[in-house]
Amino acid sequence: MTFKKGIVPWNKGKTDVYSEETLEKMRNKKLGRKCNKESISKQQATMKKLYPNGFKHSEESKQKIVDTRRARDNYKVSKETRQKMRDMKLGKKLSEGHKQKISESSKRAHARLEVKAKHIKNKKNQWKDPSFRKKCIDSFNKPETIEKNRKRTQSRWDDPKIRLEILKSMNTPEAKRRRREAQLGQIRSKETKQKIRLNTLKQFSDPEQRRMNSESTKRNWQNPEFVKKVKEARQIAISKPEYRKKMFTNKFFDYHKQRPTSIEKSVHEELIRRGIFDFIPEYRIPNEKTWYDADFFIFPNLIIECDGDYWHNIEGAKEKDQTRDAYLASQNYKVLRFTETQIHSNLKQVGDIIEKNRGLYS
Repeated sequence: MTFKKGIVPWNKGKTDVYSEETLEKMRNKKLGRKCNKESISKQQATMKKLYPNGFKHSEESKQKIVDTRRARDNYKVSKETRQKMRDMKLGKKLSEGHKQKISESSKRAHARLEVKAKHIKNKKNQWKDPSFRKKCIDSFNKPETIEKNRKRTQSRWDDPKIRLEILKSMNTPEAKRRRREAQLGQIRSKETKQKIRLNTLKQFSDPEQRRMNSESTKRNWQNPEFVKKVKEARQIAISKPEYRKKMFTNKFFDYHKQRPTSIEKSVHEELIRRGIFDFIPEYRIPNEKTWYDADFFIFPNLIIECDGDYWHNIEGAKEKDQTRDAYLASQNYKVLRFTETQIHSNLKQVGDIIEKNRGLYS
């Protein structure tokens, strides 16, 4: 039965039109029913007649669908309610009619699951076809489709409630575990590795991008809340024995070493030029709570620190350096500090000081 646009069906808005027996018969008829190609083509033809430009939901109906789905997904039964439901069922004798209803509802649920499984299987088989896959990819890559998806994503992200839900779902332990498992044992092809490498190089070679990254890092470290969170996370990690055990293995060192700065590279080259090879860059020295990363360590007890003009002049940096030097001196280490200006202006003098002190403390 089809209805033309504008004609109101006789049973619209009415309740109790069909008896329970008639409704049950209608449900049983639909169970496991397969539509042949003729009926599907008829349905498509009628839809084309009714909606020549294609069927589209209004904005209100779209919002209703989204709200109902969200309410269904967020619906959760508390533990107390579950326990009450279990207690009510315990020792309760069901009538034959009640048993029949339960079995029929379970049959309907199984039938729905079977239909869904078949639908997924058909989709997978379709995706194996190269022509179908190419068609789908081409449709996704159309400029209008990309723009439409971008607007939809942006509209969802602009809603504070949805944004909060997305961020919460991303930061759950289960989501983090899935991300870790997805990356475990992942073997990337040479092409993929090359793409990642090129994208990273492009990002760091762009001066504007580098400037933005640097400014965002500086803003973060000037924020007391951010610094507090980082310190708390480090303390929690260090309190675990397995983490502390890993911390001082060579593999862990290599993984956690930072990229050398420009002044560290200059000092490194100067040491090699002068024939000083018995040094270790980024040498880790354990202290009472965590550890100190020395820029260079020359055997047996000489430490060289290269201080950037910006990071070692912010509030509280000098006090930290003083406490650090005091602790290292108590452990029989000799610390030499060189500023960024000293290294850039007179690298030869820096090398002379290192060589002189190396002779004293070696």
